[in-house]
Amino acid sequence: MTARRVRRMAARVFAVAAIALAVEVSAYVRPNAAENGGSGISPPGEERALSAPLASPEGASDAAKVALENELRRELLDDRAATLDWWLSFVGVLVAVLGLVVPLAVTAAGGIFWHRKFDDMQREAQEHLDAIRKDRDAVAMIRWGMNAEVASKDPGKAEEAIRRVRQAPNASDLDKAVADALTDQRRGDIDKAIEMWRAVANIALESDKERAAQAWFSAGYLSQKKNTQEHIGAAITCYNEAIRLRPNFPEAYSNRGFAREKIGKHEDAIVDYNLAIEIDPNNAEIYYNRASAKDKIGKYDDAIADYDQAIKIKPNNPEAYLSRGIARSRLRHEDAGQRDLEAGRRDLETAIDLAEKVNNQNLVNMIRILLNHLSE
Repeated sequence: MTARRVRRMAARVFAVAAIALAVEVSAYVRPNAAENGGSGISPPGEERALSAPLASPEGASDAAKVALENELRRELLDDRAATLDWWLSFVGVLVAVLGLVVPLAVTAAGGIFWHRKFDDMQREAQEHLDAIRKDRDAVAMIRWGMNAEVASKDPGKAEEAIRRVRQAPNASDLDKAVADALTDQRRGDIDKAIEMWRAVANIALESDKERAAQAWFSAGYLSQKKNTQEHIGAAITCYNEAIRLRPNFPEAYSNRGFAREKIGKHEDAIVDYNLAIEIDPNNAEIYYNRASAKDKIGKYDDAIADYDQAIKIKPNNPEAYLSRGIARSRLRHEDAGQRDLEAGRRDLETAIDLAEKVNNQNLVNMIRILLNHLSE
């Protein structure tokens, strides 16, 4: 029922009430011929006055008596008419006021009801939109931001992405395949995960090169984790494919360089690190990896410079202080050998402090052994 219909019904109700009240008042003043000779019902005091014999002046005629009685009755009827007019005016005003106030009250109540209803609808719509955005963000994460390395470093993020893709109605078969690969990786079935990533790469090759590049990168990362000569070679091949599809892929260059280090190709590894730094000059891990490669071929000065940059970007990394301390202890310039050794010890002590803050007791124990060795 609309607010307009409610107002109309309320007006009709009050109109009927007004008519009933007017009828009641008219009944009060209707002439009663049987008791008052057609003069109408009177208040108790007035009725007694009319029913009593009229006192007439001494010696007055019968005609004078009748005239005086009629005059008195006329005055009484005029008073009653005035009273009736007053009551009818009062009822009219009352009906007018109620006819205005009640519809306004009904309208206000209806307005409050529909305002609350609108708020509820708006809240439900917003919740629905938020859920859609979350599903969309989860699918976007799977498509463009998720790979095997990210899943390894941030398992919680990968688990959330997998869950949302399973629930998202707009997830494609390729999205679900990526979620399956991540699930296999989380379960420790690395061979199956590598196979799934390779399948994703081949399927996405024609339609989505970015997705294919991420898939090849993931297959390479997991192959490299198996750490055998055969798997490291396979990893390098996967990284080559990822770089071919996406030439500005710094993580692929860096990981390929790390794989090349493992098979003793340190100079080739440094070239890969150089390319990665050109694309991403603020990545502390790449500077650290390049420093490590330079350290292994005796380029201690260059290695220390890269460790310096890695520490500048990420100052709370105990491994960077440890590696720089070792490089400084190996350097020992002829004119500053002791100073290099002391600087190396300070780096190792800083590395211990940082390792203790992250509760890495194994690293703490290893660094203390090195410090004792340097003190001998």
